[in-house]
Amino acid sequence: MMRSKFRIQQLYRSLFFLSLVFCITVQQARAERFTVYDIVGRTKILDASGQSSVPRVGSHIEDQTHIRVYRDSSISFKGEGRYYRVYGSSLVQLLDEPLLVYGKLSSSTVDEFIDLHFYFHPTPAQGRTMKVVMQSKDRDIEVHSSLLTDEGNERPLSVYSLGDGHYRVLSGFDCEAPPIRYKLHIEATRDSAHHTQIVYPFFLKETLYPTGKVVLPPAQDALLKPSEVKRRQSEKLFEILSTSSEQSLWESAFIHPIGDPEVISAFGKKRTYYMEGKPVRVRHHRGVDYRAPRGTPVIAPAGGIVVFAAERVTTGNTLVIDHGHKVFSLFFHLDSITVKKGVRVAPGDKVAEAGSTGIAAGSHLHWGLWIDGTYVDPLDWLRRKF
Repeated sequence: MMRSKFRIQQLYRSLFFLSLVFCITVQQARAERFTVYDIVGRTKILDASGQSSVPRVGSHIEDQTHIRVYRDSSISFKGEGRYYRVYGSSLVQLLDEPLLVYGKLSSSTVDEFIDLHFYFHPTPAQGRTMKVVMQSKDRDIEVHSSLLTDEGNERPLSVYSLGDGHYRVLSGFDCEAPPIRYKLHIEATRDSAHHTQIVYPFFLKETLYPTGKVVLPPAQDALLKPSEVKRRQSEKLFEILSTSSEQSLWESAFIHPIGDPEVISAFGKKRTYYMEGKPVRVRHHRGVDYRAPRGTPVIAPAGGIVVFAAERVTTGNTLVIDHGHKVFSLFFHLDSITVKKGVRVAPGDKVAEAGSTGIAAGSHLHWGLWIDGTYVDPLDWLRRKF
């Protein structure tokens, strides 16, 4: 009986030591999953305990380690059947796999990486357009992009190829977009073997908008109330604005859509609408209003295709021009429309006449610019070529 108990105890001890050896072996294997094989410039690592050190070629990098690469530097390491390269001004955390916090990280099954560069301008701000240009020597890659916030919200961005390894994103921020930190995320892939990602954090600049008031006649009271017709019209317009030409149909900076332009209400202006002396709504103006007596000719600000030409309850006679790459001009409150849906227009072509149809305090021209899901200030497009 005693001998049997002794054997059982020996068996338990053996199993315990085998388990311990196995765990140590696994931990060592996980700790040494990644091995450094190339370093250029300044790099340091911060381990899970907070201790910092300088990595060297041939050294191993443990899990939970942060890798910080300084400007004009890089570090390359390998493990788990893949090669990785972290570029200058980057921070990467090693978890089950390398996680890019910010900067640029490439991976592949061989020691070759997708060459991807980018720049964007102007400085991201409320109500403004943001242009991102990406360039790569690789010609057979797919590029995707999105905007992320620290709260986990993500907005996909439309990426268009310009040929010769160049890609472009045109996006923007609503005039009421929160001025918080965003992250521009770019990914380039070539089959399952090559992957490069860029994470660029930035803070959205706040724009200060003026305030004003609009006095509406009592006859327009019914136009302000919700209705099934208005709901269907809004759905229809958003459907139209979600599909665009794959080609860029403009060639230079836009022009004013009216002769002798005089802006009477700027983009983003916070306007309080009054009726019979009482405030009935408060809205930011998501367009530009020009002084325009009834019948004033309206011209195309850039090349494009007419994708909508009809009357709506709130915006009256409405004209929408698709400039390609999800850039649209919208003209509201027109007295008449002189072009039909499907017509190709050139800069300066007459397309309509100004008026006061829909919800309007008087005759004028409203020009809105919609870019990939957001209204932005159209006047920016007169100042520079996007």
